[in-house]
Amino acid sequence: MCISFQELNIRRLQFLVNTHYHGDHVGGNAPFAADGVTTVAHENVGKRLAAGTTNPFTGAKTAPLSGSALPKRPYTKDHSISAGGRTAKVGHPANAHTDGDTYVYFADANVLSTGDIVTLGRYPLVDYTNGGTIDGLIAAVDGYLKIANDTTKVVPGHGPLADRKVLLDYRGILATARERMAKLVAEGKTEQQAIDARPFADLDKRTGANQAQSDVFVRGVYNTVRK
Repeated sequence: MCISFQELNIRRLQFLVNTHYHGDHVGGNAPFAADGVTTVAHENVGKRLAAGTTNPFTGAKTAPLSGSALPKRPYTKDHSISAGGRTAKVGHPANAHTDGDTYVYFADANVLSTGDIVTLGRYPLVDYTNGGTIDGLIAAVDGYLKIANDTTKVVPGHGPLADRKVLLDYRGILATARERMAKLVAEGKTEQQAIDARPFADLDKRTGANQAQSDVFVRGVYNTVRK
């Protein structure tokens, strides 16, 4: 039996926001576009997708995309979009998880969607060959903390629903990681030496990250701190 949107009293989707260019966040662009949905993203998302990308940690290459797989409405300045009687602020934290991150904030519902700048149960990915930096991640979370209050519902890119207290703890983990890595870089440690030092062992337990995830985070932080 097929049930229509009208029978379920569900409004059709109008906008799809790409919070960055990674495949798990943009893979539905073309199918949604075929249904008339407008994809919104920072302009760098379209540029990355159109050019093709390389994963800095695995070397895996993603072929260039075109047509409806690309965002239909790229933006450069923070703005608002409205649909179904509700308005959302769409903003761009610079050089955080990537160089094309977007957050979405529904002020009337007090809901903040962070994209992969916030990932819980593991570390965030610092996509350093595609514009990501640990400093940008920290600055982005600082921005989120200015938006959020004690009743804000925080929707991370991955992980469970959170609140401002979780954001504060998360910010502390990022800042601690950055401080420790700066010390290792100042001592002249190589990337592999930084990994072997296991500088985030206690933070691994706080985040729930396994060894492989910790090593990737070390690499990401190292390669942006040493620049």
